[in-house]
Amino acid sequence: MSRSFRLLTCLASLAFLTANATSLPAETLRVATYNVQNYNLEFRYIANQREPEYPKPENEKTSLRFIIRAANADILALQETGGEEFINELRRDLEREG
Repeated sequence: MSRSFRLLTCLASLAFLTANATSLPAETLRVATYNVQNYNLEFRYIANQREPEYPKPENEKTSLRFIIRAANADILALQETGGEEFINELRRDLEREG
């Protein structure tokens, strides 16, 4: 699924919720956007060496998940993610940590 399609789906869902807001009970909807900065395979410096196709370091992933959980968003839009495999990894790790 392309990024454009996912974004369009998210925006359409938000438009639907907004259009039907008069028939829904008043609640807070928290929407967040977050740039996860190259959550993919990327050239990275590891032990002062440039490594091609290296995954995001685990300590950065841990910090990222902490920030996402702290946002407590109902709708979360992410930027700079890799393909679907990276989104699935992030989702799996968030679910595992609770």
